[in-house]
Amino acid sequence: MKVKYIDLEMGLLAVVIAFTAFINISTFHIANYREMKILMLLLGGVIILKYAHVIMKKEYQLINAGLLFFACVVGMSSFINRGLQGTDYVSVIVFAFTILETFSFVEIIRENEKVYMGCKIIYICCLVTCILSDLLMIVFPSRFSFLLHNDAYLVGNKFNVCYTHLYLLLFFCATHNLNRKRNRIVLVMLLVESIVVALSVNCTTGMISFFIFALLIVTKDRIYSIVEKPTFFVLLTIGLDLLLVVNSAVLSIPVISNFITNTLGKDITLTGRMGAYARFFLMMSGHYLLGYGLDHNYWVCLKGLTSNSIFDSIVSYGLIGTILVFLVSCEMIKKGRKKSDYAFLCGIYVFGMLSMVEVTLNLKFIILLAFVGLAWEKEKVQDNNDEW
Repeated sequence: MKVKYIDLEMGLLAVVIAFTAFINISTFHIANYREMKILMLLLGGVIILKYAHVIMKKEYQLINAGLLFFACVVGMSSFINRGLQGTDYVSVIVFAFTILETFSFVEIIRENEKVYMGCKIIYICCLVTCILSDLLMIVFPSRFSFLLHNDAYLVGNKFNVCYTHLYLLLFFCATHNLNRKRNRIVLVMLLVESIVVALSVNCTTGMISFFIFALLIVTKDRIYSIVEKPTFFVLLTIGLDLLLVVNSAVLSIPVISNFITNTLGKDITLTGRMGAYARFFLMMSGHYLLGYGLDHNYWVCLKGLTSNSIFDSIVSYGLIGTILVFLVSCEMIKKGRKKSDYAFLCGIYVFGMLSMVEVTLNLKFIILLAFVGLAWEKEKVQDNNDEW
């Protein structure tokens, strides 16, 4: 009976994490969804408090202290810049608690040997949401289309549609044995369906993310010894993010300019971002350490900021917060090396590579780090289950 009660608690907590961290429901369709998310976080917090002794273990103290400090930095940045347009303390609190509860959740299911169960429930939640979202786009295109509103899809905008499908792929891989032919076939079907969805919502970023994911999966044996190194991830991400800043000459190369203009359908300067990079340093004067605060990005964008993840992070929570994100990334990659499922590692590399032209090193990236570093059983490395 005790085991069943634990399963109930872990299952409920997994659903909370799924619908607060990984799945977003558009407030265009459910106006009170943010309030519902807050209630879910409160429920999750109550369950987590029961297992406070787990997250207080020495093994987790450093990472949890770092995350708590990061949350304080984000809060302080928003408070200092509270006079700017877009200040929303509720969003800051939801952001912070979503991160803290996601990491706490993974620590708890790890200690209770419920990693597979937790991941499977999140996978099911993503699967149901993706099916429902896709069907609504097909059956009611006039109500669930960007032509009506940017956030008219069930899960929000076109980026959220694609990222939810990406999470579906990641958790499918983490809960199914890909050595079985049946599961590989299903994975290919899910991947193709995700690409079709990205095409239907006109999201180039989504299509590229799925192709990067597929490439990382099929080349695992050749590249794992490289991508498992935290230093490589940091250097790759920073290098890609700074590529367009420090070497604009790259854009003059015919192959690259043709790819950007014809394949991505973008202007050769990536919608005028190069000029904005030059203005970034002037805008950040006096705000380098703590930034402008969460949800002030749009206000700053009006002044000329670009869709570049590192710059966006510096705007949101300054150099301090940005460095903390990379430190947590390094620690999680190191901790999960050869232990957590490879798909989660692929996920953060997808976000890292996309970060040069889109804002991806945000909440959706940070929550995934918990699974990269901690989603494996303590006493043994659990093989992927072959259940469907």
